[in-house]
Amino acid sequence: MKQLLGLVLVCGIAAGAFGQVYTAEGPVNGGGGTLDSVVYDNTTTLVGFLIDSVNVERGDAVTLAGTDRVLTDIGLLIHSNTADSIADVRVRIYTGGDTSTAINPGANPIWDSGIFPQMVITAGVNQYNFAIPNVTLVGDELTWTLELTNATIPSVTGSRFVAPPTVGSSQDWVWNHTGGVWLNEIFGVGVGNNSYGAIINAVPEPSTLVLLGLGAVAMLRRR
Repeated sequence: MKQLLGLVLVCGIAAGAFGQVYTAEGPVNGGGGTLDSVVYDNTTTLVGFLIDSVNVERGDAVTLAGTDRVLTDIGLLIHSNTADSIADVRVRIYTGGDTSTAINPGANPIWDSGIFPQMVITAGVNQYNFAIPNVTLVGDELTWTLELTNATIPSVTGSRFVAPPTVGSSQDWVWNHTGGVWLNEIFGVGVGNNSYGAIINAVPEPSTLVLLGLGAVAMLRRR
């Protein structure tokens, strides 16, 4: 049974609705719907250190697995190093950005969460889940970013580096978006480990669902 808790810590994969964050009893797949699938995941193995995301829009470009491209939610690993921190949190998603030539994703996000004011970032590394209102991605690549402002402990609050993804893929660098300029950065966390922790879930596009439904009807008629 799911409980609406507002903006809260999510230690496992969580379920949500736009503008809110939910927690669930035990891990669930994406938004909890039967059609949700994990299209990107690198949250399994922590490496290296966290990177300060305060007052800077930082993120990672990824290539999604599978064919589901209607995004439903994203879980981000956010770390407060020594104590609980409080910050205004904003998440954005852009199209593209994961090419080997580091072509940046442009100026306009396809989704912007707006600001979640005074969100508690619990000490340690934890997963926070942000629901996406069924945004359709064109293509297989996206760039997600995290921006924290008004943080009470700004020097130790931000994203955490992780090992290479188990679902999907990502180039071995991350993005810094400052003053309208995208910079790709490589840190000393080991080859293949320059990625921030995220899990992304999606569902099929409506046209795909219609085709699946027609196929199921045809099979039933044959029987």
